[in-house]
Amino acid sequence: MKLFLLLLATGCVLFAQPQPQIVITGPNSAHPGDTITLNLSLMNMAGSNITAAQWTMPVGVTLSGQQPALTNQSVFCGAGIAYCAIAGAVPAPVNAAFPAGVVFNGLALADSTIQTFNFQVPANAPNGSQINVAVSSPFAVDVGGASVNITVVPASIAVIDTLDLNGDGVVNLTDAQIALTRWSQFGGQPSDFLTLIRLMLRLKK
Repeated sequence: MKLFLLLLATGCVLFAQPQPQIVITGPNSAHPGDTITLNLSLMNMAGSNITAAQWTMPVGVTLSGQQPALTNQSVFCGAGIAYCAIAGAVPAPVNAAFPAGVVFNGLALADSTIQTFNFQVPANAPNGSQINVAVSSPFAVDVGGASVNITVVPASIAVIDTLDLNGDGVVNLTDAQIALTRWSQFGGQPSDFLTLIRLMLRLKK
């Protein structure tokens, strides 16, 4: 009997429905002041019957693209991208929890990349620090109009030294070679020359 209960419990764990998620992905590292592109995707949608979701975008980001993955999906963004939502584009009764103009067609959403947006790493971000970029206030409803729990997975970005040009975690001659190549190939830009000088002074120590 105990063995049967153990196997039953194990089976429940193995076949538990994954939690629907709003996932932010992007580069693993960036320099202070860099503007990076991040992707927002819906994951683990299968079996959740979610027909619409909304979230609040991080402060200061700029929307760079919207890619509804299926013809029955639309992306709606509020003024200043304060919120975004996904729903079917065919008119249907509007759920009061969503902004005016967001409509549903009763179809479930699939895993897909929904948006791309730009985020600027703070110029004063300390080297070696970690920045998490996430949306907030996630909300979702299923095809029957009931709320469905949906979680947020942030992008985690390591802030690296401005002189670490190849992002390998160290400042060395390889970075100096990259700076020299940039300076020689792009018309001798003053910024590239300044970077080269800074690298030489750093490596001389």
